[in-house]
Amino acid sequence: MGIGFHTKEKPQTLDEYNEDLERGDAEIDKGNFTTAEDLKSEVQQW
Repeated sequence: MGIGFHTKEKPQTLDEYNEDLERGDAEIDKGNFTTAEDLKSEVQQW
């Protein structure tokens, strides 16, 4: 099929990990997240 993708991953550094956490916290602070209730409501529509 000729699918070109890489499967090898390298571990995150501590700095990369902390940056990911900060970006996630910023998204939550903005209200950009889905609650369990949101998911339950969405599933009912299927």
